[in-house]
Amino acid sequence: MRAIGLLRHGGPDVLEVVGRPTPHAGPGEVRIRVRAAAVNPTDTLIRAGVTPIRQRGNEPVIPAWAWPAPSTRSVPAPTPASPSATG
Repeated sequence: MRAIGLLRHGGPDVLEVVGRPTPHAGPGEVRIRVRAAAVNPTDTLIRAGVTPIRQRGNEPVIPAWAWPAPSTRSVPAPTPASPSATG
């Protein structure tokens, strides 16, 4: 999958499209396609250098101020009895 990542602090020009492993749904889970996502103000602070980057080696940081990060989050599939199953 594609994601926006950064290797250093700076302006919008430090952002780059990076490839990430595509997550797969496990038993009882669903995978959804995300066509657009919002930018959290904290993500902008990370990019600008106000908040430190938690980088692993030379791997780009994917700013996503949510826990766990949206690109790795597993959400259980709705069951017929759950309110989200009917909308």
